[in-house]
Amino acid sequence: MDDLLSFFDTLDWAFADDSLLFIKHKPTEYFLQFQKYTDENGKPCFHFSFPDAPWSTSFFKYVVEALSKEGINGTIIAAEAGLPVKGFFDFNFPADKRLAVNIVEISFNAMGVKKENNLVAWFEGSHKQDYMKVLRLRVEQHNQNIVDVEGANNDQIISDEYSKIMHLTKEHLKIYKHYHGDIDMWVRSRMKGDKIMSDELWGEIDQLLSRLDMKQKGLASDSFNAETKELLSKRCASSEVEQELIEMVGKY
Repeated sequence: MDDLLSFFDTLDWAFADDSLLFIKHKPTEYFLQFQKYTDENGKPCFHFSFPDAPWSTSFFKYVVEALSKEGINGTIIAAEAGLPVKGFFDFNFPADKRLAVNIVEISFNAMGVKKENNLVAWFEGSHKQDYMKVLRLRVEQHNQNIVDVEGANNDQIISDEYSKIMHLTKEHLKIYKHYHGDIDMWVRSRMKGDKIMSDELWGEIDQLLSRLDMKQKGLASDSFNAETKELLSKRCASSEVEQELIEMVGKY
């Protein structure tokens, strides 16, 4: 519960409008999606959208019924032509984190998934300007020697250093494979040589593998696939790392 609340809290205060939070059950690949937006009165809100897709058709109606039974009454929206989905259950609500967590729990229960087990989450979107404070903290946690330089663009320096931290290498993938993609196993039994890995980098690998998996299964739009290709190029240290990631899809 606390972890899920923190995810939604971060989506609310750290991310700009139209940013997304994905929560996925790793063994089944079932996932939920929330989007942040601001209403006409300037209040932060969340948009929950659950697809009637090939992977979810068998329990789509059960998820909708379970949510409706708890007073979460959304709208069924038909999908655009060309998408590999029939439609979506859409529900808009004020940025109430506990309601959002409730939606997660109800939805996964209706899918037959115990939420406590093997959930991964990641964000996609733009940060608010004041999120640079978080970048500073992240950099400090990775022992980067950032100092204020008179006349320099220190925010850019920090952002550049953070980008270096987030570059994926073959060594990162080797560690991920060693622990079979299980972050809990890595946290419990990591060795000294694993210090080059971080929670953020592990999340990057999870995110890219999930996007590539959706692409291979034909569940993603052309624009989503184009974004995935761009992310691979930006976040991987070399084309060899990109190819190794592609070959890891469906194995971890």
